[in-house]
Amino acid sequence: MKISDLRSVIEKYSEAQLRLIIAELYKTIPKAVKEESDIDGILKNPNSLTQPRLKTRRREVPDIELLNYEAERFVDYAYRQYYLVPNRFVSKQNRPKWRFVVKRLYKDLLATSADENSMSEAARLLDKLYQLLCYSCSHVLFSAYDSFESIGIGQEEFFRRVLALKYHCEDKNTFIKNALLSMVNNPLNRYTLREDLIEVIF
Repeated sequence: MKISDLRSVIEKYSEAQLRLIIAELYKTIPKAVKEESDIDGILKNPNSLTQPRLKTRRREVPDIELLNYEAERFVDYAYRQYYLVPNRFVSKQNRPKWRFVVKRLYKDLLATSADENSMSEAARLLDKLYQLLCYSCSHVLFSAYDSFESIGIGQEEFFRRVLALKYHCEDKNTFIKNALLSMVNNPLNRYTLREDLIEVIF
């Protein structure tokens, strides 16, 4: 239903009916959406809808040094199979959460790469994560069958993001050489073909 249609529908309702509709709709809105869109603020001050929003939420850029520590530790633990077998470094309840760690690191590294001073390190760490996930396609590091599928990011897309960062950090010849080596040497998941990665490069 379009907004114009919505207005036409609700203009015939009584004040009591509108109260009931608003209350029922409010119940269906997830808490995260209420907070993100400031639904409570709108209900308390409807006039805010007609006023320009001066303040917008800005995601704080992660610290590259902290990301370096977290990413390096995660990669080390993963290669040691700490997210798969019993150990004293990763608790049993946290082992299945590895996918959320990867997704957060992926997003944070892309965010911090906007800073020129952090771009090179962000590219290196993102590439390291990519190689780890590729390695897990032919070696059992996690309980999941397909690591890329588990994090919800395709291998082709992950590879594209890595190359997009490295393109700005390496000279042309080094970039092409490393991209080709990565495409040839890293294992593939079950949905990716070499041809898919070649297209990303060229």
